[in-house]
Amino acid sequence: MRKSKGYSKTAYKKKGKWYGRLRLSVGPAGRPKEYMRQARNKTHARQLADELEEKYVAGGTEALDAENMTFADLVARFKEKRLIEPVYIGERKVAGYKHKGKLEGRIDRLAEYFGAQLLSQITLAQIEDYKVHLIKTPTRFEKQRSVYDVNHQLRTLRLLLNFAKKSRWLKENPMDFATEPLINPGDEIPRRRPEKRGEFEKLLRQCVGPRVHLRPWILCAIETSMRPGEITRLTREDILFDEGVIRVTASNSKTNRERYVPLTAPLAAELRGWLNFIAEDPVWSEAVPDKPGARIFGPAASNRKAFSTACRLAGIKDLQRKDLRKWATTRYVAGARRAGIPENQVMTVTGHTKFETFRWYLLTDKETVRSLGDALDAERESKRGAEGGTKQNGHQ
Repeated sequence: MRKSKGYSKTAYKKKGKWYGRLRLSVGPAGRPKEYMRQARNKTHARQLADELEEKYVAGGTEALDAENMTFADLVARFKEKRLIEPVYIGERKVAGYKHKGKLEGRIDRLAEYFGAQLLSQITLAQIEDYKVHLIKTPTRFEKQRSVYDVNHQLRTLRLLLNFAKKSRWLKENPMDFATEPLINPGDEIPRRRPEKRGEFEKLLRQCVGPRVHLRPWILCAIETSMRPGEITRLTREDILFDEGVIRVTASNSKTNRERYVPLTAPLAAELRGWLNFIAEDPVWSEAVPDKPGARIFGPAASNRKAFSTACRLAGIKDLQRKDLRKWATTRYVAGARRAGIPENQVMTVTGHTKFETFRWYLLTDKETVRSLGDALDAERESKRGAEGGTKQNGHQ
């Protein structure tokens, strides 16, 4: 006896109209359930019935019900299944998101725009309209939205649509059919804020009182080229004084890879002094207990406000914490070139995986440009002198 497939498909005529029909013997509620699509004629009805069968075999009733799924439904399912706290095997992240809150914020912005739209009816033209909408909409600070922010929103949209495609709720991602790329990283203008003479010293002078913790943090940024979040999450056990290095764990790293950065003599002295200060200060000793896993800069998620205050008091304008990483990377490369160390080894230390991104971190200020010009002029004068000497020797 042949085993029943649990469903049947047919071209079905009702009240003079043709339909492609898939009938489940037992539906999700335990009763028979039908899925129907109106067709142009009998042949088309058979094609639609075949499509319903294909979708059911691939994704079950969830794939069939997805025809009525809205973008808001997709968002709810993504949050339930994918937008979770990071899951680790050892120190390596295997699921979830480290910066879950940031991604959720971008997803919510997408839901505001596409929420009630049927997922199956979202077109490439609508996504292109959304891109224009983003460009024309100022930020909450009434400033021009950056290309980087626009691209980030579109990357998040692509993430959601690919999730729907893999889940069989969407046959194709409409973004894949763009003749010109919707997301062009080349349009993103990297932030370039070179270090100006005396700024580093001015900033350190403001790291006193309630901002005393900023001094070792800033020195750590300048000496190691670590990312702000990586520094803030440093623990006691990550500072390897005897080995002369600092360990950036995989769970702490943006790239999900462990690496080591140099613990220079000035930074080692600063961190030893900071840990001694913590041990004697009643407030900080409570914030940073004497345990290997305790964060050396306290439990706060960010010191952005304290850094902003220090810059204001020092009279420093348009400086962000992440700029210190670029200052440090520029210094690293200059030192590496003098020592004959290849740039790809510098990238290993700074934690960059792409040279194009690494290149953005190499800052060139006006003094460097002038010094390059002076070097070219000196070389040109040297050649002229050599040529003049040759000519004089030829006439003798």
